[in-house]
Amino acid sequence: SPDAASFSCLLSGAAKQLDCEEALRIIAEMDRRKLRLDSCVVTTMMRLARHLPNARDAYRALSILDRPDAFMFDDEIVLNTVLDACVYHRDCKHLSRAVDAYSSRKVRASVRTYGLLIQACATLQRTHSCWTFWKEMVDRRGIIPSDLALACMIDALLEAQKIEDALALFHAWKAKVSSTSYSYSALISGLLLHGYIRKAVELTEEACARVKSSHGHNRNFLAPNALMQLFLALQNAGLLHELGYSLAAKCRKAGMIVEDKWLAQ
Repeated sequence: SPDAASFSCLLSGAAKQLDCEEALRIIAEMDRRKLRLDSCVVTTMMRLARHLPNARDAYRALSILDRPDAFMFDDEIVLNTVLDACVYHRDCKHLSRAVDAYSSRKVRASVRTYGLLIQACATLQRTHSCWTFWKEMVDRRGIIPSDLALACMIDALLEAQKIEDALALFHAWKAKVSSTSYSYSALISGLLLHGYIRKAVELTEEACARVKSSHGHNRNFLAPNALMQLFLALQNAGLLHELGYSLAAKCRKAGMIVEDKWLAQ
């Protein structure tokens, strides 16, 4: 008769098809045969939940975390997929359980895991915990943050409306992090949300200069959505003539895409 590995393969196939109904049916059959969940099953269900477009189905997939045998956080891959799926769907119940369980487990976090833990705590509005994980990573472990981890911490501070702290953190680390594409984009988008249009323009100009000095051209250095938000904010504030057109020229010289409609009056 099929063993757990066979069912894991079937489950993986259902997940690739984004078939939540079939995935849950397979798990129900595993339960009927008294086959215990393993880390592969939990990871597959989290990846399925992460990519399901329907929120109702996503939460049905995430409901596997209500089972006591599903919280296997001795495995970093499982932890990362749980955090990623729950952050994406803002599933605060399971995020809270995952973050609270982390400190009592044997997982030695990587820079990727720290970024996800910071994102999770930001979603849960635990800014102090974001700082705790950040300091554990850079001070206690001596890990240089990735661009993504820095962006996660910046997002967390901006979400808590700690604008000056976000700017100070970025300026303290931007020369030490190998690439700062995510961090610039996160900071520019966050500043715009809080109405700091001129500061966002300054950072965009700085990003253009950085691209020119290091790579010459990089159309994807700043997230297109961040650029679009910036030019629409300039448009709405009546600042296209003063700031927008010259900024667009700098962005285009750095290879970035600035659509003409963003510059329309």
